[in-house]
Order: sequence, then C-alpha cells, then structure tokens
Amino acid sequence: MRLVPKLILSIIAAMAVISCAKKEELDYSEFERASFEAWIKNNAPNATQLVEGIYYEVIYENPDTDAPKAESPKWIKVNYEVLDMEGNIVYTRLEDVAKRLDSYTKYTYYTPDYFPMPESSSKLTIMEAMYLALKEMKKGDSWRVYTT
Repeated sequence: MRLVPKLILSIIAAMAVISCAKKEELDYSEFERASFEAWIKNNAPNATQLVEGIYYEVIYENPDTDAPKAESPKWIKVNYEVLDMEGNIVYTRLEDVAKRLDSYTKYTYYTPDYFPMPESSSKLTIMEAMYLALKEMKKGDSWRVYTT
C-alpha cells in the first residue's frame, strides 16, 4: 500500500515538470518567409531583392536610359500574368496565352490593365508588390516579380 502513494506522487511531480515546459509557438509569417526565401534560392537564384518579400529578375531592359519610370499619381498600362509557385498560370491578360491554355472566353477582355500608381504601400499584397516593382521599371522593361 505504501507504493501507491509514492507512485501517485511521482506521477503528479512528472506532470508538474511537463506542464512547466516552454511551448514553442509556430510563427506562421516567419515560416512563410523562410519557405519563400528557400524557394527563391532554388528556383530563381539570379533574382534581386527589391524590398523584403519582393524579388525580381529582369527579362528585358529598355536600352533607352532616359526612358521614364512610373510616377505617382499617374495611370499606367500593364500586361501581366500571375503564376503560382509551381509555374502554373492562374491569371493572364494575354489573349494568345489564354488560347494556348484553353481558358479563352469571348467574354473576357484581353487588353492591358490600367492601374493608378499609389503614393506608397502599407502592406504587401500581390498588387502592391507589383506597384513597387513598377516604380523601379523603365517604360519598355520586362520583369518577373516574385512575392510572398
């Protein structure tokens, strides 16, 4: 009978020690950032960091050094495609690409989008990442932009 109280006391002591253990909290934003950085390193090793969370690769650079950059507040005309991390096109403004992907519809207008250039970005959405990149591009440049 003396063994039972000692066993119960041992179990209570073990539970107390376990409950005091520090719980590791998973910071999703840190995990997402680390995953994105690893993806960039493996899939776009020549990409240049624009700001935290945005990388770009220059596909074509306009040789005209005097070509204007996008300024605020102005409207700019943009042709673009949105790809997922696997390289699948999830949105396009290019008619020939939509036809190749068999996603063409006669009800969609395959023309460039017009965007107002905002003064600044408060959070990093896909559109805001695109705005930041567009501010650095000259007219006629073609970039591939990566963002989290």
